[in-house]
Amino acid sequence: PFILPPFLESDVHRLYVEFLEEARRAIEEGYLDMLDCSRALDGRIPQSFVDLSHYSPLGNELLAECIIAPSG
Repeated sequence: PFILPPFLESDVHRLYVEFLEEARRAIEEGYLDMLDCSRALDGRIPQSFVDLSHYSPLGNELLAECIIAPSG
């Protein structure tokens, strides 16, 4: 809701998407020892932020659920 269409067409956004895809793949394949919560807010983005940088109480709750969820 805070990102304007011109940014979505920019080189910066294209690089971000490429990086995100590679990072997700590396985490899934075990090359990065990290937890992937990048999809924790999917479908609830508008309710998960209060502005461009801050999560709402719901956003914090969804991320916390991802972090404490059992893996596999």
